[in-house]
Amino acid sequence: MKYPLSISKSVLLLGRHALLSVDDLLPQLKEALTKWQNDSLVWSYGGVEIVLTYRHNVFVEADSLECVSCGLLATHFAIEKVAATKRWPESWALNLYGTPHGKQTYFTQDHIVPKSKGGASDLTNLQVMCWPCNLEKGDSQ
Repeated sequence: MKYPLSISKSVLLLGRHALLSVDDLLPQLKEALTKWQNDSLVWSYGGVEIVLTYRHNVFVEADSLECVSCGLLATHFAIEKVAATKRWPESWALNLYGTPHGKQTYFTQDHIVPKSKGGASDLTNLQVMCWPCNLEKGDSQ
């Protein structure tokens, strides 16, 4: 991947620190998220401070890390530097990826009932979805 890299309208990645397998990192991530209190949690891993957000709870609690739409399997996490936004300063993020046909595909949470249609941002209304499928789904159910 070449940096800087835009993965959505609001997220610009500036660089990568490390790649970690889902199997290696998921137990440690689950343990870190037991300390969850507010909108985010700063987790120290591999010498960097990573901002964890609610979507990481979705990844930990999901029955599977497959896209619910196309079935793509998430295989690794990447610790990546994210450019500053209105909501967050420049920081390190933990992003989830799958690699179909040698191309990395970003994973995110999806609202089963879209927020625009009254859907809640809680675990009962969130599922794992790859970015291309999430874009295609838009605000439909």
